Amino acid sequence: MATLNLHNQINQDTVMVSGIFIDEYMPKANGEFVKIYLYLLRSRQKANPKLSLSHMADIFHLTEHDVLRALSYWEKERLLRLSFDFNHSLTDITLLDVTIPSIPEPVDAPEEFTEPTPQMMENLSRDPNFCELLNIAEIYLKRTVKSTEWNILGYWYLMFHRSYDIIEYLIEYCVEQGHTNMNYIEAVARNWHEQGLFSISAIKDYTTSRSKIVYSVMRAFGLQNRGPSLKESEFIRKWNRTFSTEMILKACEKTMTAVHNPSFEYTDSILMSWKQAGITTLEQVAARDQEYQNRNKQTASIQSIGRTNRKPSQFHNFKQRSTDYDELVASYYGYE
Repeated sequence: MATLNLHNQINQDTVMVSGIFIDEYMPKANGEFVKIYLYLLRSRQKANPKLSLSHMADIFHLTEHDVLRALSYWEKERLLRLSFDFNHSLTDITLLDVTIPSIPEPVDAPEEFTEPTPQMMENLSRDPNFCELLNIAEIYLKRTVKSTEWNILGYWYLMFHRSYDIIEYLIEYCVEQGHTNMNYIEAVARNWHEQGLFSISAIKDYTTSRSKIVYSVMRAFGLQNRGPSLKESEFIRKWNRTFSTEMILKACEKTMTAVHNPSFEYTDSILMSWKQAGITTLEQVAARDQEYQNRNKQTASIQSIGRTNRKPSQFHNFKQRSTDYDELVASYYGYE
């Protein structure tokens, strides 16, 4: 294989990125998480950077929950520190030095079911990861976690071998399904445990395979005979946080009509354009489509009048196409 030569002609407005970050952290991180981290590095160079969850969400076409998940991920990786006020709103982001990450020991499911002891539960108040999980839980649930709920989360945190990722995903998954009741969250955790799911990858595979929205999207694309890839699953979870199932399937339908092939990227463009335009219902989609149809009719009418006033020629005897393909594509994306 031929060696590639890399040349550098960059001489200004450069953002310094740690080599350790590129080598150790970037390969295993979600691409959206990497974008958020790089944006923070860029923002720190500005004199008075004005950051907010909504601002970053708009820039990268994400939800505020997506941005918060990215920030929480990098805090867990110890690349930054988050601070919250008494209302559990994010107030400060502190970038930390990038160091070589320690390699965690693999955790397997225990051979025997072991109940957490009262002493283990009491010690959770001194576990920084669990304390951070409580902050994340209150942000997702949009309320203060009660003492009974604290005990439930602590119990399953210990039952899943102190896995920060599993408990964070547990809360996120339940909230995305529209359930914030702790009894429901506990029932989901118990089901995962009884199924023998003790890793975040196994749990995500399990929830993805049982998700109605995933099946609906794959069926709309004619892909119901296989499961979604990791990237496709991330797209679907992203859409499901913002749009109803009907809106997502409508975007899938428009994708198939426009490009005649399943394209998650194309569908994502449609949905993000709807989000920017404030379109949230099928009625609004229909109204926007009707607007473009009316505009196309007017354009066709004007072109027809122009052809009538021209002197006929051999060229003009051919029926010319009047379709404006730019507007046709725009109608699928929802742009003005």
